Amino acid sequence: MAAESPPGCTDFVLNTIVPGLKDSIGADSPRKNLPTLIFWTWCSYPEDGKKILDAYPGRKFVLHYLQYEQFFKPMADPRILMTSKAFGGVKVVAMGGPSTASSWLYWADPFFIQKTMQDLVRKNGGGILFSGTGSFSFLAERWVAREAFERYSFQPNHKDTREYWENRIVDRYGSKEIARPLLRAMIDSTNILPRFMCLVHSQTDHYQPQIGMPLVNFVEMPTLSTYVFENHDHVSEDGRLVPCMGLTWPNPDWDEKVISIREYAFGNREGGTTPVMIADEIEGLSRSTLDAITQVRLKLDQVTRQQTELKNALLLMEMNAYLGLYFAEKIRAGIAWESWKAKNPDARPYSATAHLELSLVYWRKLSEVAGEIIPDSVPFWQSRVPKSPPWDHWDLWNNYRWVKIHWRDMTPVFELERDLIMEQLKRDPEEARLPLFPELEQALPK
Repeated sequence: MAAESPPGCTDFVLNTIVPGLKDSIGADSPRKNLPTLIFWTWCSYPEDGKKILDAYPGRKFVLHYLQYEQFFKPMADPRILMTSKAFGGVKVVAMGGPSTASSWLYWADPFFIQKTMQDLVRKNGGGILFSGTGSFSFLAERWVAREAFERYSFQPNHKDTREYWENRIVDRYGSKEIARPLLRAMIDSTNILPRFMCLVHSQTDHYQPQIGMPLVNFVEMPTLSTYVFENHDHVSEDGRLVPCMGLTWPNPDWDEKVISIREYAFGNREGGTTPVMIADEIEGLSRSTLDAITQVRLKLDQVTRQQTELKNALLLMEMNAYLGLYFAEKIRAGIAWESWKAKNPDARPYSATAHLELSLVYWRKLSEVAGEIIPDSVPFWQSRVPKSPPWDHWDLWNNYRWVKIHWRDMTPVFELERDLIMEQLKRDPEEARLPLFPELEQALPK
């Protein structure tokens, strides 16, 4: 890649790297064929990168993120096809995966992966470099995700049904009785966080909502439909990010319009996915996960192999489920708050604190389960924006903080937030505002 770079680095690649690769075959070299050149488009406009590929006679590809550094839809990034066309139709190698920096604890939906790989082919993908199935692998390997990536990146159109993966579960754990509920728990727990990230979105691996966020983030952060990449000054007339400090284009069409909490509260409720829908979906996935986990635990005595791994995997899935219930209630709290701010006649302002109270119930359950399997603090990026809204992309990008924290450490923060919001509800709606993270942190008893 010619990045992250000052201007002229694509010329360096063109004038130095390309000739070096071309010189790698000759009388003094055992190599008979030119090596494959894969040019990562990061921080490079297509017309500059195309000069590099046009100058190279060997096998060549361009490289683009599969879904930047988060997974949120079973799709390949629409910018992959845009990149391919801009480079003259060359095939694109995609890069990405549910990495350790991404936003979920357990991730193993094989059909999410298969659909994504099928879509990559449709977008002129020519392969994938994936990473990230090792997060918390010391507790429970994400073997279904690893096998699915291996299987479907090689052949996306396998005619697999759930029965195929249920049989793989039997092979792994030696029990047919657990196969169906365990696969359901794997799939449903996997999809909780990606669904949430369609409503409250940030296009960076620094976005890690699994450690919890104040309500202001739920209301002020962009949706999947409205975000832009953080490292740029403006979007040009031809729709490109300027300067090119990452991806070339912002805001591709992900085949879904997601309505924000504020838009919904102020009357925009048609033609898209509402926050009410997403809260209901997340709750449904979470409750289904908890039900399936209960069914598996009742049959753990029939598991003859990898029992410790399975027990740990169930705890990680349970964390996802309680996190999902926390998200659902906090989304509902945000809707109630914004409806009150909008002076809707049917607004019930104190339902905001009722939903916050319920979100705390689930957060405490999450912390309890986390303490069983992850007793010590864990490093996270945390969004701590100190500025009063509205926020722009730079406000988000510049205010992620690297912290070492445990889920239980956030409980007093959220309890204080509930109390402060209850006080704000006594004010005029036009004057009331949600507390910012630094304010919550500063107000905590020392």
